[in-house]
Amino acid sequence: MVKPTLIVDTIKLALVAFLTMLLNMLQPSSSKALESSVDSLWADDEEKVVTTPSSKTRKTKARRAKTKVENEAIVDILKRRALETPDKVVYTFLDDAGKESVNLTFADVDRAARRVAATLQQDAGLKKGDRVMLAYPPGLDFAMGFWGCLYAGAIGIPVYPPYPGTLAKDLPKFNRMVDDSGAKVILTNRTYYMATQLATAKSFFSSSVTWPKDIQWFSTDAIASAMADNYTPVECTFDDIAFFQYSSGSTSEPKAVMISHGNIHAQLKTWASIREDDTMVSWLPSYHDMGLVGFILVPCSTGARCISMSPLAFIKDPALWMRVASQYKGTHVCAPNFGYALVARKTSKAQVAKLDLRHLRQCICAAEPIRIESLNAFTETFGPAGFNPKTFNCGYGLAEVTLVVTGQDPYKLQDPTVLVLKKSDLEQRKKAVDAPKGYHPVDTCTLVGCAQGQRRR
Repeated sequence: MVKPTLIVDTIKLALVAFLTMLLNMLQPSSSKALESSVDSLWADDEEKVVTTPSSKTRKTKARRAKTKVENEAIVDILKRRALETPDKVVYTFLDDAGKESVNLTFADVDRAARRVAATLQQDAGLKKGDRVMLAYPPGLDFAMGFWGCLYAGAIGIPVYPPYPGTLAKDLPKFNRMVDDSGAKVILTNRTYYMATQLATAKSFFSSSVTWPKDIQWFSTDAIASAMADNYTPVECTFDDIAFFQYSSGSTSEPKAVMISHGNIHAQLKTWASIREDDTMVSWLPSYHDMGLVGFILVPCSTGARCISMSPLAFIKDPALWMRVASQYKGTHVCAPNFGYALVARKTSKAQVAKLDLRHLRQCICAAEPIRIESLNAFTETFGPAGFNPKTFNCGYGLAEVTLVVTGQDPYKLQDPTVLVLKKSDLEQRKKAVDAPKGYHPVDTCTLVGCAQGQRRR
């Protein structure tokens, strides 16, 4: 799950997006690949993560998506949807004004994945199980690069793209992840690649920090469309590794969690309540597991449409998030606590009066400590627009289980569970003891949850 560093990462990613937007006005430079000789440093005895669905499947037919093929891998699901519903839009990316800038159908995503996969197979010389770093600015290029890795049987490694303005700080961590993962290729787009070259040239005489050497770079948006015809299908089992998810590194060096195709399959079962006619709205970074699983993999698995925007767009205009949810009749949104607090604070009554949020069925809040004050503020602000507080889904998760650990039953709407506990008992005795009414506020701790776990006394 997204770690507490999301606020800082979101702001930095927004700066990357702003820089790449400016560079779009320039002629992209060539991203000719370098020869790669990076040896794999991944330990052979590393244990793979095994997950199981967090809740039993209910037999509710009226609200369930269409029946899926049992034990169908995520790559096979996308290929099937590209054949069955080739013209259905699955991804839409909005510009900072909220206007559609890119629409991708299932057929578009399938062909883009084949194009990237063929490049990895032929030009990069990669084989099944080789590691590929994905360093993209906000946009749908990341999704196509990630799907390309899955199609090629390569292990994708989503990472925060180093901000060209702070390379001295960002590059050491980036280089360590390249070495640790054994990545042989870095995928990006032409705009970001050009930004890296300009930043490198600017800091040539003032910094000793350099980009990883002896590794191939490919700009996926520069790959010819015809390359898709050269794709060679790769057979992957549920035991094969699909991608690495790096931890935030907030308390130690970032660590890679190995996510298998079986892990993905198990995780996607927890999202089965999402239907093909649903619309998901997101501003989350794609390199975080919440953005990757929830808003790239889930739409293809369920057939829903995902409307996404850059974190920069949200930071610049927080009210845009709910405007988009209203405009597209969004059914699912997701953000950490600060996102709900920020949009509630930055949306005026006049703006709320123009919204219709009655279509929202799940408003997932996770990734950082949840404050009831934030949820109450959101409810108070958007209640006049038809928002139902019972749609809050307060969850907890982490990369070690792919994403979701706990969450509210999507078929049973209820208010979030709020516990006011004695802080000292919780910290010192690890016990949840109710704080009586009027108890000293300094020694109280308010916890917000989904009421799915068993409470211990």
